[in-house]
Amino acid sequence: MRWGLLGVRLSIVAVHLVIAAIIVMSLLPLATGMLEVSFPDEGTGEPTVDGNRVILTVPVDITNGGYFDIQGLTVKFKIADGTTVLTEQSSVPVDVLAGQKGRLDLSIVVDLDDLDDADLRSLVFNATVLDLEVGVEAGYSLGLVKASISADQEMTWEPMVSRADIDVTNIQWVSNGTNVDLLIPYHFEASEIIHGKSMSVQARIANSTAVLGTASESMTIGGSNDGELRFVIPQETFLWLQAHPETLILGADLSLMGATMHMDRVIETGGSA
Repeated sequence: MRWGLLGVRLSIVAVHLVIAAIIVMSLLPLATGMLEVSFPDEGTGEPTVDGNRVILTVPVDITNGGYFDIQGLTVKFKIADGTTVLTEQSSVPVDVLAGQKGRLDLSIVVDLDDLDDADLRSLVFNATVLDLEVGVEAGYSLGLVKASISADQEMTWEPMVSRADIDVTNIQWVSNGTNVDLLIPYHFEASEIIHGKSMSVQARIANSTAVLGTASESMTIGGSNDGELRFVIPQETFLWLQAHPETLILGADLSLMGATMHMDRVIETGGSA
């Protein structure tokens, strides 16, 4: 699900189409008349984040032009990532009287706190394809006649954080008293659903025998995010690295909403500063 841009709207449209198709297929024989399904613009917002819950609200207006009252209309959703069920919810049953309009409100909630580390990391940092199962139940004639139908489709989920990179080709050494600061830029992009939240970066740089320095950064997320890791390196270590070939490993952990992504980069030293 692409948060915030064209993709999220396409996903909402896809959800709408599935609901509409199921409602029409399941209830039209019951209503034995005209049935209209619409989705009011004012009620359908983009996904929001409340704490660690991702919420998408989908209201559905149903006009019953048939001869019978539609009773207990319920839409059920299940979204899964492989064998992991991310959310499974039902709308509050509503009755749509003959010749009148009724509204059904469905709130799709994915609680990130309920996911294990691997699933959480996948949803925050990786693109994946989710399985969407939608079902509709309803009845008429005082509840004596009931019908239900369900349908499955795939739904693309795009990461909240994307294009994360640490640019080890653009490092800088800056004198800082008796030490030398090693500055390494990093970049990531974020969907607008998490704008204003905090991302932390914890990093360390090491050779084959020891950790040479650590860095810690925290930033408030915007659309395109640029920062700089600052490692404080002792002067004698800096001089050694400039004079001798060394392979350094930069390891960094990006953390957001309880999910952590690890990145490793290689820095080759040796030569003049």
